[in-house]
Amino acid sequence: MRRTNFAVGVAAALLASAAPAAAEDLTRYSLEDLLTLQATSVAKKRQRVADAAAAVFVITQEDIRRSGARTIPDLLRMVPGVEVGSIDGNSTAVSMRGFNTRFANSVLVLVNGRAIYVSALSGVLWDQLLDPLDQIERIEVVRGPGATLWGANAVNGIINIITKDTAQARGVTANTRSGTDGQDVALQAGGGDAETGYRVTGAARRKLASALTRDGGTAPIETQGAQLSAQIDAAPDADNALTFKAGIGVGKFGPAKSGLGDLGLTAGGFTDSNVLVRWSRGQADASSFMAQGFVNHVSRDESGISIRESIYNVEANGNIAVGSDELGFGINYRLTQNILKSQASSIGFLSDGSSDNLVSGFVQYDHWLVSDKVRLTVGTKLENSSITGFNVQPSVRLLGRIGDARLWLSASRAVRTPSLLERDAHLSTTAGPTGRFYSPIFVDVTASGTPSLRSARLDSLEAGVRFNIGESLKFDIAAYHNRYKDLVGAAPLGADIRFDGGMPRVTANYALVNNSDSTSTGVEAAVTWTATSSLRMDGYYSFIDSRFQVRPVFDASGLTPLLAQFGYSLPLFPQPGLMTTPRQQGGVRAHWDVGPNVEIDGWLRHVGELKNVGVPAYTTFDLRAAVQLSGNVTLSLVGQNLLDKNRLEFRESLVSAAPAVISRQIAFDLRLRM
Repeated sequence: MRRTNFAVGVAAALLASAAPAAAEDLTRYSLEDLLTLQATSVAKKRQRVADAAAAVFVITQEDIRRSGARTIPDLLRMVPGVEVGSIDGNSTAVSMRGFNTRFANSVLVLVNGRAIYVSALSGVLWDQLLDPLDQIERIEVVRGPGATLWGANAVNGIINIITKDTAQARGVTANTRSGTDGQDVALQAGGGDAETGYRVTGAARRKLASALTRDGGTAPIETQGAQLSAQIDAAPDADNALTFKAGIGVGKFGPAKSGLGDLGLTAGGFTDSNVLVRWSRGQADASSFMAQGFVNHVSRDESGISIRESIYNVEANGNIAVGSDELGFGINYRLTQNILKSQASSIGFLSDGSSDNLVSGFVQYDHWLVSDKVRLTVGTKLENSSITGFNVQPSVRLLGRIGDARLWLSASRAVRTPSLLERDAHLSTTAGPTGRFYSPIFVDVTASGTPSLRSARLDSLEAGVRFNIGESLKFDIAAYHNRYKDLVGAAPLGADIRFDGGMPRVTANYALVNNSDSTSTGVEAAVTWTATSSLRMDGYYSFIDSRFQVRPVFDASGLTPLLAQFGYSLPLFPQPGLMTTPRQQGGVRAHWDVGPNVEIDGWLRHVGELKNVGVPAYTTFDLRAAVQLSGNVTLSLVGQNLLDKNRLEFRESLVSAAPAVISRQIAFDLRLRM
């Protein structure tokens, strides 16, 4: 299988040129209930999913419980348009509608409305998210731009992970999972009265995996992590609610055996902590108000690189009924402090860090053009960053009701702010006859960040329909066309050649610049068929056609003809992630209630090839069988990736990370509720 590496790609090109809700029981919800299920992430208010003028998918408690999944990224595989790939046995790439890479920079991820997007890297550290899955009430996935309400970096979508409130977590719950891929254990205790509730949760994970090393072999990878969190909810009256939540997590990762040498395996550890305080007020006339503040601290050391990020955020938003219409508004202030340091020889930083003051506000108006039939929603986000300046992110959405069917259209704009890594990093690598990367001649490659990078921009058109055929067949289909401008890629600035011991040695200097544009057109579908009262099937499919163009910035003036020829032949690299998107993927999940205490669930899925990085298409199957031993004890047997002994599912396009080797896994899951 072919591998792509920055230095090797440059060397090949040079050689070629030289030679020629809380009160409801949500546990039984599924996609078939979308006409009544509510979500909050589309409009920053409770809204029926069926009436959302956006592509929305809700992973419910029932979906989570019956999935057999171990982690949140595994759950996201069931969402059409979402791409998930295990990178090195520890880290995971998660994106939607393209741009998948470890630091997928176009998806905003939140936990209860608290952003966990790490701006220093423009992405999410998924291995640090250790929340037990049975503590999650639902996961709301909004595909497509959501920047009008959520701001910069909500470009291709939003993932909002919403945990249960304390009223749903009374008593003691213990959950343990043990299998060939490691162990998980979680303990949750909660209590309280009608006005005040509390919950304390502890969770630990030991994950075992394998990675394909640079010498062609495999090596065991081990990840260990633990998390402790506490939550208090208070409802002094029917209109007001208060929430306090705090958590801390620690972990380490790396080769499971010592003495493996330099095989491209990452190693390190992390700590993170967070505190959130929220007050919300809702009234019977549909007016509502919410104010919250949160603090995030992230600290991570990985293979000689240290990342420190602190976020201090305060915001307030509300909705006011204006006759039959509704006005939404909000303001936000965020201070982000980043520090990046390196002891690795291949990477350095032009500065010690940065501080970004972000002030933003939004306004959105819902107006019924035809009463209860056609609704127009217009809004915009105004945002000013001390690093990237002022941005306007508007949207227009239209929803039509025809009986039980829903038709919707939208046009919107979103921006993605460049990360500290893209602005300040200085990367270097070497390929040659000896060493880590092979080339017949020595090639030294450097790439430097650009402090003046502009924000990348997306202009998006979307359309969708939701409809039923009879009582048992439900469809949700969305299509989109996206145009991206000023994406960040790597472009050559100059070249040099010298002779070292009689051997030619080439130096190629690159810069990270706004040199890439892209378009993507796609369609996504979800369908549910309720065959009988005891058998339900959920299907999903997505197709995307992506194209990109990279603009050259090489200046050959003042160079000799030979160096100019070398320089013009240097490869251009687009934004990472443009080459790691499967053209199509889909799957079917079947849920069969065999008897009152026995469940069987199967999940067949197919993911297309990643041609540019040498990862073939694959089809895999998961199976779960569960029995309720008593009213409080449930035992499950889970088999994952059952069709392949070993396979790859993802490679980074430019970074030479050791890719994970996915193998069959068998696990037992025991849940006890007291």
